[in-house]
Amino acid sequence: MRHHHQSMGPNFYRGCSVPALGLNISTMGGGTSRDYIIGRLRREKLDHLADAVERGEVSAYAIACELGWQKRKILGTGSENEAKRRAWALYKLGL
Repeated sequence: MRHHHQSMGPNFYRGCSVPALGLNISTMGGGTSRDYIIGRLRREKLDHLADAVERGEVSAYAIACELGWQKRKILGTGSENEAKRRAWALYKLGL
């Protein structure tokens, strides 16, 4: 007997959160990991950006958001100074 969720296809739980387990299914699968983003930057010949992430000058997430690969979540709880620091780091990289 098939369970109801099995009939919904492989992406049935995509976008769901399971806070008790610390899981966010929408981010599982490698598309948002630091290693995945660095690899994608290298595949797209953006080695200078991958190098900056590896040196710790800017986060992989910030680069991915700037390139439109990910969407930054606006929670309203962030630091204005951190936003300015991130904007300056991206500016220095030519973004």
